[in-house]
Amino acid sequence: MTTIALLLVVLLPMLSAIVIAVLPDRHDNGKQLGTLSIVFTLLTLLAMVCAAATGDGATVTIPVMRLSFWTGGFQKLYGLVVCFMWFVSALLSPQYFHGHHQLKRYYFFFLICLGFTAGVFLSADLYTTFLFFELMSLSSYVWVVQEETPDAMDAGKTYLTIAVLGGLVTLMGLFLLYHITGTLVIAELHEACAAAEPGRLWAAAVCILFGFAAKAGLFSLHIWLPKAHPVAPAPASALLSGVLTKAGIFGILLCLGSPIKYILMFAIAAGVSFVLTWLFGYKDKAPAAADNAPAPKAPAFTEPKEENGALDIPAPLTGEAVTLQDTGDETFAAEVLGKGAAILPSEGKVYAPFDATVATLMGHAVGLEGRNGVEMLIHIGIDTVKLDGKHYTPH
Repeated sequence: MTTIALLLVVLLPMLSAIVIAVLPDRHDNGKQLGTLSIVFTLLTLLAMVCAAATGDGATVTIPVMRLSFWTGGFQKLYGLVVCFMWFVSALLSPQYFHGHHQLKRYYFFFLICLGFTAGVFLSADLYTTFLFFELMSLSSYVWVVQEETPDAMDAGKTYLTIAVLGGLVTLMGLFLLYHITGTLVIAELHEACAAAEPGRLWAAAVCILFGFAAKAGLFSLHIWLPKAHPVAPAPASALLSGVLTKAGIFGILLCLGSPIKYILMFAIAAGVSFVLTWLFGYKDKAPAAADNAPAPKAPAFTEPKEENGALDIPAPLTGEAVTLQDTGDETFAAEVLGKGAAILPSEGKVYAPFDATVATLMGHAVGLEGRNGVEMLIHIGIDTVKLDGKHYTPH
């Protein structure tokens, strides 16, 4: 029973991700994908509870790749925390991603990363830990670039660079460690290292520490943190900070002979730092106000004016005005939606040109109705039908 439950914790999310990938596309704002991810993460959580309740510390080995898992020590606790946090994140995802694009891609990597992360925390040897640690890092890269904005792509490059460099250095350390001790089994390392030469062990330890510290965000390998978290979707950012960085700490603890005393050391250091910052911390100085700087003005709303039988309406955005025929869009050029003008924007902001009520709100179009009965349609972009509702999120 324990063996089946333990394998389900690792393999069920991966199989679930394949199910997500082969599902036909549905225009339901990702409701079906969100519901399935909740069900799959709940099943994984139940499998982990079963493995933790019936686990006796025995090692489960997959013979093809010699992957080893067990539910002893901290692995049991960390496995439960990981599966629970993934389930909570899945509960929040459907509401957060309403109207977003590329949801099948997100949920695919959301589930497959759960399997990889569970493999890290349930590993019985450092070979398995390293393999799933790198797969976890590569799959979570997609979370960082999910929105596909310039900032997201730049953060993704930094995240992937640190992950790959850390993985290569860690692999070098594992080669050294295996050459020195002849084993990577976690339960055997403490005794094997006690009989090894300390100088050679230090070289292996520094290399392994580098890789795990990069994921944990330890100084000065934390440069990916301030870039990745602001651009990643909120459910993914919660897992990045709440689970994936802790996987780095977990890797460090695996290499320690007596992790309890080191956990106490970390807790004391954090507590002392908190107290000192609270007592002697400093306040950020407010930036000096520029001399004679004009106060920001709220946009002035006016009513459309009628002059010589025509309405004078301010432009809703700044830019170069062109005719509808110059847009290259047949629908607008034929004035099917009525007469109007097009503007090539010089600033990415659109304002209501007069005091009005929003009568229609779609992803790419806003219909306004003034108090004097004037109606206006502000349409953002051309050929928007081909986009199938993507890239536009109305608020």
